[in-house]
This record gives sequence, structure tokens and C-alpha cells, in this order.
Amino acid sequence: MLRQLSLRDWVENGSEVPLCQLPFSVDDVERMSSIRFNPLEPQLPDYSHAVVSIDGHVFMLAGARDAFAGSVHSFVSVYARGDVREPATLVERVCSEFTTSREDLKWLSDDLYPRRWLLWRLDDNGNREPMWYFKDLEFAEHVAKRYTDHGHKQLYYVEPAA
Repeated sequence: MLRQLSLRDWVENGSEVPLCQLPFSVDDVERMSSIRFNPLEPQLPDYSHAVVSIDGHVFMLAGARDAFAGSVHSFVSVYARGDVREPATLVERVCSEFTTSREDLKWLSDDLYPRRWLLWRLDDNGNREPMWYFKDLEFAEHVAKRYTDHGHKQLYYVEPAA
């Protein structure tokens, strides 16, 4: 089931994944669902975003309103948050939710392979929590170091994803 979330539920840290472009404008998606888009920037009111989830997987929809209908700018792009291990599976769920097929997508990422590296957080009580999946080990380790450098008491480390 498609559910709208707050922008606070979206975290950008480099682990997010561009998935595809739907063959719909922002206005089309709003007509098809209960999702409401908000402007990305006050200076760019025609470009909007919405943070949504399907089965607990969080992703962002971003695109242009119908002011650009019929042009190459009339689209909705889909980005997965970094806690999605299997991007290809999410593309299938998105297509199903919006009753479209992979063949009808305007663009589909070539990189929908499972993410092989997982960033973990170990808190001072010994609780181990998975955080984000990454394609590249080096970048995952870089993000772990960034979190560690913030001075938190937690320990951050990377392991192969199970």
C-alpha cells in the first residue's frame, strides 16, 4: 500500500539510489493517488517532491507539474532511500502501485543490483541496528567515518550484507 510520509523520513547520505522515471507528471500522480507533492525550492514552484513508502520501503518521487505537459520535462523520477537492499524489487512494487510496466517507464536505472554492503550502528547499550545499504565498500566506509566523526557514542562499521 502506498503511503505518504514527511520529508523528515527522507535521509540523503549518498546511499540513495535513482530507480526510474514514471511515464506520468506530478499532476497525474496526484490524480491517481492520495499523494500530494510539495515544491522542492520556493524559487522553483513547478518542481515538486513527495516522500512515500510501499510496504515499509521509503522512496522519493520528484518531478515537474503539468506546466511542462508534453515536454521532456514532464516526468516523475523515483529515488530509493539507502535502506533498500534490492532496488529491482522496489521498481516492481512501484510499477504495480502505479499500474504501469517496466517497459512503459521513461527511464530505468542500469544499476538495480542488490546492495552488497551494510552500514551498522552499535549503540552504547550493545544494540546493533542496520542503517543503510551501499553498492561500494569504500563509500560505505566513508559514510561510517562521517557518522563516527560527529562524536556520537555509537560505533559505526560496515559488513557484507547478508
